[in-house]
Amino acid sequence: GRRALMSTEPVSTAAGPQTRSRVIRELDTDPPSGALLYAPGGSIPSLSVYLHRLLEIRIPATNLTRNSYEIAKRRLWGDGIYTSDSDIVAILLHTGKFPVRQASPKGIAGVSVVVRILNGEEHKFPSSMKHGLLSRSWGGSAKYAIKIVRSTAIPLTQAELLNLKPQSRRSSSRDSRDKQSKKSPKVLVMSAPDKSYSKYAAKYLQMNKHISEHVFCFSSDGEVAVRSILPEIRDRGISGQDWSVNRLQNSVLYIGTDKGEEYELRPEINSNNTTFQLAKVLNLDNELKEKPKPTKRKLRGKSGFVIQPTRRVPLLPSNLKVEKSNLSWEDLEWHPNQITVGQDLTLKLSYIKFKPNSS
Repeated sequence: GRRALMSTEPVSTAAGPQTRSRVIRELDTDPPSGALLYAPGGSIPSLSVYLHRLLEIRIPATNLTRNSYEIAKRRLWGDGIYTSDSDIVAILLHTGKFPVRQASPKGIAGVSVVVRILNGEEHKFPSSMKHGLLSRSWGGSAKYAIKIVRSTAIPLTQAELLNLKPQSRRSSSRDSRDKQSKKSPKVLVMSAPDKSYSKYAAKYLQMNKHISEHVFCFSSDGEVAVRSILPEIRDRGISGQDWSVNRLQNSVLYIGTDKGEEYELRPEINSNNTTFQLAKVLNLDNELKEKPKPTKRKLRGKSGFVIQPTRRVPLLPSNLKVEKSNLSWEDLEWHPNQITVGQDLTLKLSYIKFKPNSS
């Protein structure tokens, strides 16, 4: 059959007839062998039993939100194939298999996610940025891994599918056996997280329950200007000193792109208002300060000191190529993985950093 059962078959060798184990993998279209209800911070049990088989994880609609402790802490390792302790909602967001937004979805009871249990030692788990979420990389060994096979919404008319209860061992009567179909998956229970994890998760949700999907930033004159969903650009508070635009009075913003390029954003002080200049970093050979300080960090395999270069902030004009000038704060839009400048310039993000002025 298609079920992932272990079987043996004879093999002729020089040492005589022997046997070898053969694993028959379930197809992606097969019904799952087990089903369990999602629990934030929990883990999937009995992974060794379901190796190369399909499991169904049913997630209530209340848990389908970006505003979760697991997504905020980036509790997922891998790209496409993830370690078995990765959060399934974070995986849904990262893979784009189901839309996960700031607010929980309405009109559905939840979502059914079918995953395949894989041998983790056969796969690698690199980091990648997808759908505004940066997964973590894992270079060590992982015994098991998971991969999403398919996902479907659970309509409100089938909300009873979320009431998964494992069958009691005592209920062995003939009637109870007749009620349970042979094709129905075995009901499992996701292990609960420890108390410390639940404590910090609850505290995080309480602190962020009023955060909306779109965060607006103030301009220098106190008007709502920039829509941002980047944590690095969000205003830290409602007072002027906490606005990101005012942070640029004493610092410079450096933007790295996916092409290995770097841009510098700094203010241009005019008589009437504050505008900004966006310049591409060209050559950094001459941008160091005059007297770099030596550090005690040793070279690997060698002795002596290493000259730690310190960058001049902002950079000299000879190290820059001005791309945009006379920009207002309203001309910048900060998206999860890119920055839009005006109407004709888009930068794919790799990193973003504020650096204090040194000159």
